[in-house]
Amino acid sequence: MRSAAMVFAGALVLLGGGACTHVDPLTPPEPSVVNVRFEQVTAFETRALFTVRLSNENPFPLTVSGGSYDLSLNGTSVGKGLTGDEVLLPRLGTATVDVPVHVNHVALLLKAPSLLQSTRLSYEVASTVYVLDGNRTRRLKRQASGQFDLPVREQQTLQSLAAPRAMVPGALAPSP
Repeated sequence: MRSAAMVFAGALVLLGGGACTHVDPLTPPEPSVVNVRFEQVTAFETRALFTVRLSNENPFPLTVSGGSYDLSLNGTSVGKGLTGDEVLLPRLGTATVDVPVHVNHVALLLKAPSLLQSTRLSYEVASTVYVLDGNRTRRLKRQASGQFDLPVREQQTLQSLAAPRAMVPGALAPSP
């Protein structure tokens, strides 16, 4: 009886070991901001379209089915962008996605008036992307930072936002 139990236990170990597969760890795609365009400028907010490059460091392709991106410029949070666009990241490759963000003018004027005069911007981006993995979707998070040069047209748009700052009580008032 003892030998039958040992054979049964050995069979379970072999079957259990055969059922397990080795899963390579999945490296989340690294986000980097490569461009920004300002669109739909209104009195209180601007729709900014950030172009985010996603880098896939994995030796296999990834299908990203959407994501959310918290963006800061020169240390000031400018907002969160959401996109449901699906993008295929080739193995050891990159792709870009456009991420719309609604930027509040008053908050920008009060928090970061120097941002409006910048030509080179530092950014921080915290991304949460949704990667299709067989029959399920995986949520992967990653943070990154860097710098980029603001195109001349976008510099002019930012500078034009600085003009109405006198309308905001106490905003950027000269010091005595």
